[in-house]
Amino acid sequence: MNKNIFATLEFDKIIDHLTQLPVSSLGKNLIHKISSLTDLSLVKQHLSETTELREILDFDDPFPLSGMQDIGAVLKKIQVQGSFLVPEELVPVVHTLEVARKIKSYFYERSEKYPLLLKIARQVQSFKSIEDEINRCVDRSNFNIFDRASSNLNKIRRSIETQEAQIRKKLASMLNAFSSKGYLQENLIVVRNSRLVLMVKDEHRGKVKGLVHDQSATGATLFVEPIETLELNNKIRALKTEERKEIELILLKLTDLLREQLIEIDQTVDCLARFDFIYAKAKFSQEINGCQPALNNNNKLEIIKGKHPLLVLRNDSNRSVVPLDLIMGENFKTLIISGPNAGGKTVALKTIGLLCLMTACGLHIPADPSSNIAVFKNIFATIGDQQSIENDLSTFSSHVATLREIVDKAEKHDLVIIDEIGAGTDPDEGAALAIALLEELTSIGCNTVVSTHQGALKVFAHETVGVENGSMEFNRETLQPSYNFRLGIPGSSYAYEIANRLGVSERITNRAKELLGSKKNQLETLLSDLEKRMQKYSSLANELSIKQSNLDSLIKLYENKTTQFRENERSIKNDSIEKAEQILKDANITIERTIRQIKEEQASRESIKKAHERIRQQQKNISKEREQLDRKKKEGTAKTQQLDKVVIGQEVFWQRYQSNGIVMSEPDASGRVLIQTGKYKVKVPMNELFAIKTVDRKKQPSSRVSVNVNLKQLKTNEIDIRGFRVEEGIEAVDKFLDEAIMSGFEQVYIIHGKGTGSLRKGVYKFLDNHPRVKSKSYPDWNLGDTGMTVVILS
Repeated sequence: MNKNIFATLEFDKIIDHLTQLPVSSLGKNLIHKISSLTDLSLVKQHLSETTELREILDFDDPFPLSGMQDIGAVLKKIQVQGSFLVPEELVPVVHTLEVARKIKSYFYERSEKYPLLLKIARQVQSFKSIEDEINRCVDRSNFNIFDRASSNLNKIRRSIETQEAQIRKKLASMLNAFSSKGYLQENLIVVRNSRLVLMVKDEHRGKVKGLVHDQSATGATLFVEPIETLELNNKIRALKTEERKEIELILLKLTDLLREQLIEIDQTVDCLARFDFIYAKAKFSQEINGCQPALNNNNKLEIIKGKHPLLVLRNDSNRSVVPLDLIMGENFKTLIISGPNAGGKTVALKTIGLLCLMTACGLHIPADPSSNIAVFKNIFATIGDQQSIENDLSTFSSHVATLREIVDKAEKHDLVIIDEIGAGTDPDEGAALAIALLEELTSIGCNTVVSTHQGALKVFAHETVGVENGSMEFNRETLQPSYNFRLGIPGSSYAYEIANRLGVSERITNRAKELLGSKKNQLETLLSDLEKRMQKYSSLANELSIKQSNLDSLIKLYENKTTQFRENERSIKNDSIEKAEQILKDANITIERTIRQIKEEQASRESIKKAHERIRQQQKNISKEREQLDRKKKEGTAKTQQLDKVVIGQEVFWQRYQSNGIVMSEPDASGRVLIQTGKYKVKVPMNELFAIKTVDRKKQPSSRVSVNVNLKQLKTNEIDIRGFRVEEGIEAVDKFLDEAIMSGFEQVYIIHGKGTGSLRKGVYKFLDNHPRVKSKSYPDWNLGDTGMTVVILS
């Protein structure tokens, strides 16, 4: 893909921003080399790697990338045999090796969560023994070599300390003697040229015999090494030389350890650079609230709530970014966008181009995860003034030269973006040329998006198969653009209205309309009227959508209630049928036994009497059963009294449905109480609840409802389940909804994040089957968008 497209679409500004995000220059170097890819599987891999690292930044422990440094120059240096690294070079190396080891361990501990990043981590080597040896020898805080680095170094340094102690002792005695005679400028032992000396006054230079190493700026002080300490200082100098040689041997040994595994270290550093690069992309995704879109290679372009990334980065609280919705590539390949000046046409073109280019470069895009982006082979774009002074080309000439190049090179799997096609020359001729070019591009089959003010192109789009109109909405009342894109509707330029708003008199604009001609005015009036109608219908559609949502919620609530009542009815009928069957069974057994006995005893008077007695007993049993059923039916009024207050956990009788329940909340503002009856939780009017007497309850079979004692009164109506697994999230939401109902909330918010969407889908499926969920929806884009769900409870 031509690199010029980066500047044309301002993708170079995104790269400049990306270079600020890596931890080291390793990642920054890869960002400067970023390029678009045309292999769909490779694009998906790069996007998925970014998604995994974004999940780490959002939900997991901190990613251990801090401390990594670019050690490429150091590794190049040790390729030369015999060379060695100084401590200032070894410390960055050990820092980087530590990062490599931590990253490898990080992903091995999470092998199932981040498979793509684990694949890179498997190429990272651990060099713990080298780390330990460098840390044993080198003080990372001041770059000194520890005494413990070698036994010989320790021995040399002890000898130096001994010699220095002897010199100081001798100089101290001389210091007292010379000081009393007034020979010294100051009573101090100082160091000059790595040797211990005294500060002698210039006028007494002959009184202190020795070697002069230095003189003060004024000449008043001489730094003299007395003859008595010359030999001791010479021994120290020799020991210092030995110390330096020993340190070089230690550094050479450490460097050799690195040199032996130079190939593995190089490979590891390359992997760290890639991690740093992916880390920068994940940080960028966080900044723009980006996502990984679906991909295709059949030219389908489906942008849902797409935003211009640079506008998102601007983070202007006073101006919100209006999202773009666009679907093309199947029913039509060419889109002609019209509308007023400064209405957002160019921003829409750049947004389309940038989102496609970012996707091809493995970057997340600021759009809804349901977006589906084609992987284009090439993206061609001409936007803005193309005048070229160097090549002596006018704006139109340069424009035409670019269009010719595009038509010559464009193929089926390309994206073409042209701003103000055919502008800069005679309008009729420019429009005709534009139509001819668009016919050619449409026949090629590539996706083409252009902007225009030409009415002829709007008509061309309306009449031509494979070509579609689009426009940027304009508020006719405020004469301000709304920046909303509408597919299928051409837009008016609103030249006269904008001119009037800017102070041009109506007399002039009216005269302009006369000069333009009635046909052209009729077209603009038609477009203006169509836009007005569209805005009205859009408003009505929104109202209808809200009412439809409310209706759907009511229908669902009705269906849930109906299902619940039918289940209760079925349960009661089953109990009645079972009792009736048992009664009939007992009666049949009694009659059969009686008949058998009569036959066996040949109908003696005594046997007949006993048979009658058994039948009468069975009739008494049936009558007794009927009385119990009647008594249970009336127990709501006969054995209870209506409640004027309730206590959480209290057992009550719900008169309307003849069932017992447990109180789970105090009455709300409307006097409704949440109770649990069986496996259902419902809010019922207070006047339908009655107390249950203790004496009667003992006679009833035990059928208490289990209540979750862990439920608590909520102080907030939102729950954050980002980072949860699907099962964990559903369990948390289930308990939260119970507590929210008990706390009297009618609307709650579930924050599940966007991520891969699996958590959101799992929660949605759970909410669809929850009997107390009245409706669910996404909030406005600026309140969480698809990362949050608003739930209305019944």
